Amino acid sequence: ESTTISVAAGTYSGPENLQSVISGTGITGQVSLIGAGIDATIFAPTSTNGTSVRFLKLTNGVQFSLSGITMSNFLKHALNGGGVLEVETGSKLMATSVKFSNNGATNGGAIAFNSAAASTISNSIFESN
Repeated sequence: ESTTISVAAGTYSGPENLQSVISGTGITGQVSLIGAGIDATIFAPTSTNGTSVRFLKLTNGVQFSLSGITMSNFLKHALNGGGVLEVETGSKLMATSVKFSNNGATNGGAIAFNSAAASTISNSIFESN
């Protein structure tokens, strides 16, 4: 099964950051999240009192493609895993033209890969993670 989610230009800063749309619906198989451009579609959650906000944890063999998006200011406290993404064994991340900026976690900065997790990242920027 393949699901494509197109995201219009804009800055998404609240709970509408699609975390619940993707992880809350039990999507499996291939999922593509396509933005309007690296500087046009921006996910930047607002956090109060240092609250942890992670975009997504990839589990159960999901193949997740991300393109044309900036991911900024995600933070994951106390547990292992990346501030933006944690990719578990058996899952795969493909990122093209994505900017990861100012993200943090106990371990993993922007992205954390568990053993045997696969990824392909191209034409992307990592800064201050």
